[in-house]
Amino acid sequence: MDSAREDLALSEHIQRGQHLIRAAGAIGSQDDFRVWRANRNTWIWTTSEALERWRGEEVAHSVREAASRSDFAANWQRILPDEIARVRQALGALWLLAERV
Repeated sequence: MDSAREDLALSEHIQRGQHLIRAAGAIGSQDDFRVWRANRNTWIWTTSEALERWRGEEVAHSVREAASRSDFAANWQRILPDEIARVRQALGALWLLAERV
């Protein structure tokens, strides 16, 4: 993938991550949380797969680490702040990459 297309794709991954953070504000139930978390997991894995192709395993790992293994049986309201923090952590890694491009 050429540099311009990679920049655009990276920007799209960042926008999707920012959307996840905004969408977290609309979570009002355990079911909402499950849907949000499924979307978050999809974002993490698609983003890390793209990064692995563009930048290698080490860079992809920094985003993949953001996937948590929180207990779904636990109260979603208690888990959500940690989940949002993990998305922010992954976004931080993406922003660093965007600054280097």
